[in-house]
Amino acid sequence: MDFDADPDEEEADDGEDDEEEIPPPDPRRVAARCGVFAALAYRAALDGNPTWDDREGRHGRLIAWIDATVIRDELEPTERALLETPLGRLSAEDVRDGSWLVEPAAVLAWSLSRFDLPAYDRLVLADEVADAIAFQESPWTLPDEAMLRDEDEIEEAWASALTVHWRLREYGLRPRPMDFERFARDCTWAPLTTEGLRLRRGDLLLRELTLAKAVGDIFDECRQVAPERHRALEWLRGGNAVLWSEVTADT
Repeated sequence: MDFDADPDEEEADDGEDDEEEIPPPDPRRVAARCGVFAALAYRAALDGNPTWDDREGRHGRLIAWIDATVIRDELEPTERALLETPLGRLSAEDVRDGSWLVEPAAVLAWSLSRFDLPAYDRLVLADEVADAIAFQESPWTLPDEAMLRDEDEIEEAWASALTVHWRLREYGLRPRPMDFERFARDCTWAPLTTEGLRLRRGDLLLRELTLAKAVGDIFDECRQVAPERHRALEWLRGGNAVLWSEVTADT
């Protein structure tokens, strides 16, 4: 205890540090946010696949479907702007970033028990997620039927996603093997876990390859998947941010 400190001043400081905890999103909002991700990924695909037939019609039907569902209330202004951008006007970065949103969409669909999430080193197929959440069906009943998995399941998935994200980021910065199993077991700053992960000599495998052998397309894909899934699970847990654009996935 600091005997020189002013007790009244200490109490004032404590009050300033108190922040209201953000509760986890309810099932209906999770369904709406899942729909947002699916819609943005589909909009990116419309520009990424210029040979698709009836692209103008597809775009118009997408906007009409969104406006008829709770998705419209979940959209942030920048997301709305991306969805309404005329065909062919999205930047290459927008198309690329949009395509990766099938990953958080899959996490949220999993949280609603609508989708079996692939392993940490496998990509999600957009069509499978779309089918799982009845994307563009009318009426869209998912928000009214939505039920979330148990909190413990979401926490376990979050810990696993954080663990994979940390290891891939660490290897990207310092590409050398490590006894990751032991590191995770002894970690004190976060509940890292290697349960359910594939290891060899204590270190993470990507599609049965060591990290050194996976460097290239496989490593790059997995390093892109990891933060997308981690961030979605951070949002699901609550306490991070209300708006999706403000959610962080620190490692």
